[in-house]
Amino acid sequence: MALPTAIKRFAVIAAGSAYPVLASIVAVATENDAGDKWLTYWSCFSLLYLGMISAERYVGKVPGLYTLCLAVTLYLMLPIFDGSTAVFRDILVPIFRQREPLLMKDARKLAKNMMIQLPNHRHSEAGQAAAAAFLEEVNKLDG
Repeated sequence: MALPTAIKRFAVIAAGSAYPVLASIVAVATENDAGDKWLTYWSCFSLLYLGMISAERYVGKVPGLYTLCLAVTLYLMLPIFDGSTAVFRDILVPIFRQREPLLMKDARKLAKNMMIQLPNHRHSEAGQAAAAAFLEEVNKLDG
């Protein structure tokens, strides 16, 4: 016996919203590094939701639509897959031409983590080594 369409639709929206809303609130309200994860999730889920609405309205009843949407929602949300990060970085960032700003953000985060994890007397040398490694890669490409 198949479930009614309204229940399937509600299941997709509830699964994609209930826990992520709570996790987003916790990430914003605390000094938690999960904020970026949930921003990427919401970016991806909102596009999935828009796609689902479009399919419902313009294509009509698509067999398996809600099952597919629920599977994609779980792929985006669950840490074991980290799908929202993959979709965000590999699809959305290039579409909106934000690759360089994202890489610069990653570089600043890496630098901050290096400063936290390394003893103070190693900061300068480690920074120079990181810069040298970057320049070495640039020279390989230009070579």
